[in-house]
Amino acid sequence: MGRRNNLQSEADSNSRWLNIGEHVNLCQRIQERIYVLSSIAIRRPTEYDSAFSAIVQGRADGVLVLATPLFISGAQPLADLALMHKLPSVFTPRENVEAGGLMSYSPNRVDYYRRGAIYVDKILKGANPADLPVQQPTRFQLVLNLKTAKALGLTIPESFLSRVDEVIE
Repeated sequence: MGRRNNLQSEADSNSRWLNIGEHVNLCQRIQERIYVLSSIAIRRPTEYDSAFSAIVQGRADGVLVLATPLFISGAQPLADLALMHKLPSVFTPRENVEAGGLMSYSPNRVDYYRRGAIYVDKILKGANPADLPVQQPTRFQLVLNLKTAKALGLTIPESFLSRVDEVIE
């Protein structure tokens, strides 16, 4: 049975609300695959070290870091800690992978912003915002850092690499 840890930000209540459905869905999927998911809540960057110490003490096989301002701004130290502790890391924003995290999976930001601009255009042309439908992301981006994979001693199967949208070497 594998163990995965999830870092959560307690500092940003809006991010917690936005991620709660994602978190419940994630927990269900992980349990289906016989993983144990533990959440470690932190409030500030000074708690990164202690959070990773707890993750290591819990003998986790990897770490999942949800997208919150606290974790996006801490991309470099989080990626460094995951690598230092030899933990495969999955992030939401690609910035964490550029900083040295293993991989990210998130909505395609270019598409996301383009669709937001279309809404702004409609509103500026007189559309009532209440009449515009809520949209969910439809395009997602998988980014993999091969340098980090090699540093962790991971061999990435070709079948997985063929599905990756961007490889950072």
